[in-house]
Amino acid sequence: MKLSIKYIFYGISLISFLVEAQNLTITSIGQTGTSGTNWSVNSSSDPVVITVENGNAIINSSVIEGYLNLGNNLTVKTIGGSGSALGDIIIDDPINKSSNTSPITLRFNASNSIIINYQISQSAGSGQLNLMFDADNRNNSRDGGGIIILNNNISVNNANISFGTGTIYNGSPTGGDT
Repeated sequence: MKLSIKYIFYGISLISFLVEAQNLTITSIGQTGTSGTNWSVNSSSDPVVITVENGNAIINSSVIEGYLNLGNNLTVKTIGGSGSALGDIIIDDPINKSSNTSPITLRFNASNSIIINYQISQSAGSGQLNLMFDADNRNNSRDGGGIIILNNNISVNNANISFGTGTIYNGSPTGGDT
């Protein structure tokens, strides 16, 4: 979505700027497969990488769960464009690792904020589901604008959970703990 805003004062354009929202929403009604509107999967790498760029994207949570249950490490990232592109990752459906014995890592790398509205969990499989949440990372450049909002629980089996570049929890934090 692009929104162009101009302020006009007596026929003279005083300010003109472009706001380009570039967010990823993970939901039950999102697109499936290996690519969709403004997103793609590189499954030939380790980790498998889901990249969002050039606008908003909506991905079905089953895409992420599928890679996790196959034992793949997975990175989900937004590529912040130039100017004021946001690059949020919004988790609006549960994500659950329900099989596989391999320890794996799911990393969320957002140019701006990561908003966790639904539970991320591991209900089966003996392999750990390690989680990394890295907000405010626009191609390894940080401006202090991104945050991590935990509005629901994370429940993984003795796995590591890291926030940003340093804080590591070993356990299952609940909404509001970060």
